[in-house]
Amino acid sequence: MRSPSVRTSKGLPGHEGPGALEGLIVDVGDHIGALVLLVDEVLAGSEIEVSPVGRDRARTHSEVHPRRAGARVVQAAVFVHLDEGGYTVWGSDGGPRAVVHVDGGTVAQVDLRTTSWISNRSG
Repeated sequence: MRSPSVRTSKGLPGHEGPGALEGLIVDVGDHIGALVLLVDEVLAGSEIEVSPVGRDRARTHSEVHPRRAGARVVQAAVFVHLDEGGYTVWGSDGGPRAVVHVDGGTVAQVDLRTTSWISNRSG
């Protein structure tokens, strides 16, 4: 599995107010965090799944959409409400692609661009 670049913050980069990105509100606090996965443009419109580490069947998904980050537009899957802890990121081929950590009260941003860790084929 790939070791992703992780950045955590109280709000999303390039935005003055915490938790808002193109009208999207994230629900963070105490033991609840959010996760933004930055991915390559080829994945626009696809779904990415995550699950708590060790609970592979307890998956949740988010669709990749263009999101504004300051002056630029990026492709991102946003998970707006996740319990604090480790998460496995799953590829479209069903295999694990990365493990990330979400802290309560923060938005974790993980940059997975320019990688081949997720195939763009149905699986």
